[in-house]
Amino acid sequence: IDSLKLIPNFEIIDFVIEHGYRMGRIGVQSHQILIDEVNIYKWLDQEYYHLPKVYIGGMDLNIESDRRFRRQPKRKLTPPELMAKLSPLLRVDSLWIRSGIIEYHEKVESRGPKGYFFLDEVEALLTNLCNDPSHLIVNPNARLQVEGNIMGEGMVDLTVQYPLNDSSHSYSMEGRMDG
Repeated sequence: IDSLKLIPNFEIIDFVIEHGYRMGRIGVQSHQILIDEVNIYKWLDQEYYHLPKVYIGGMDLNIESDRRFRRQPKRKLTPPELMAKLSPLLRVDSLWIRSGIIEYHEKVESRGPKGYFFLDEVEALLTNLCNDPSHLIVNPNARLQVEGNIMGEGMVDLTVQYPLNDSSHSYSMEGRMDG
């Protein structure tokens, strides 16, 4: 895929007002997506989506949050809970993102300063993203490794591990920041 752009076609304020509580808005854009070693026949015959290798080049992630509204009282789902809800079965062995940018914009009351944060030169590797119970017996942990520059200055290095078959929703995270 040469390029892909997924951007909601609404203004964040319209969406928040419609739902009555704080809601984020996420836009994703990628300049290149490569999927390697896909077995289409298995997809069609068994409704089992296995992506051994996915490469995303130049992914831009833009996140907006409007803090002028109250939070929704409902608890947010963790990554393992989201994976368990997916149907049909999905397995991504490795997803590699190169040259990414993550921007976070926060809207607040008009008197206060607006929040803004970004990571650039993001390199990320996600391994073993899966909701197949037979595979989770063998390898239950999804792992995310992220490196990037904070606000164009310092460097961040973060590793998160999620046991996808753990009902306690535990995870481990370690990282470091320099600069």
